[in-house]
Amino acid sequence: MGQPATTLYLVRRGLLKTSLISPGGRELTLRLYPAGEIVGALCLCTGERREQATALESSEVVEITLDALLRRVRQDPQSAVDLASAVCEHLADAQEALRDLSFTPVTERLSRALLGLASRLGEPGAGGTLLSHYITQEELAHIVGARREVVSGLLNRLRADGLINYTRRGLIRINREALQSYVDSISET
Repeated sequence: MGQPATTLYLVRRGLLKTSLISPGGRELTLRLYPAGEIVGALCLCTGERREQATALESSEVVEITLDALLRRVRQDPQSAVDLASAVCEHLADAQEALRDLSFTPVTERLSRALLGLASRLGEPGAGGTLLSHYITQEELAHIVGARREVVSGLLNRLRADGLINYTRRGLIRINREALQSYVDSISET
């Protein structure tokens, strides 16, 4: 964080996250990046790293210099559209997260985060959508801006209600339709 940004990174394999660390040491996860996504695109807006990136599992990334990226954009107009689309998606996600942190109760934030993870990282199957990466309760807490203990209790409640299923140190399976109905019902109150 705070360093000049002259490169972007393409995740070839694995799972990365970007996060911010407060002066007091609290962490807030900004976004998870599975294979195929570009990390660090927001540096184009500021020219400096505003977050840190961490691999959550064994990963492979490819460094892309800003000069190489700009050459590619000049040669291929579609790549400029693709890059702008990725940057806009990341900005929209950041704005949504800020709105959620400001106005949405933790239960709803966690439920929405699980639905988002199911959409981006999930594999549909019998019994629901299985998150294809192991996401710890601590990491979920960083994503939703809550304490791990709170997230643990909420996950247990969602599991008891049949909205998700998981075992200790296991992958999370999400009943997307039921969880979405739950989110819709608590959003209306």
